Amino acid sequence: MWIAIAYVPNANKQLNQKINIGECYGKLSSGTYRIVKPVYDNGYADIYSNEFVIK
Repeated sequence: MWIAIAYVPNANKQLNQKINIGECYGKLSSGTYRIVKPVYDNGYADIYSNEFVIK
C-alpha cells in the first residue's frame, strides 16, 4: 500500500522506499518475490517492479 503523493528521485534518478510488507501480507517465508508499482500520469500507466529475496 502506498499513499498517493509525489516522490522525487535522487541525483542518480533512483527512488528508494521502505515498505512494510508484513502489514499487508504477514510474515513471508523464504523465497523470491516481486513487488509491482503502477504509476499513473495523465491517463497512462507505467509499471515498475523489483525482485527481492528472503533467506
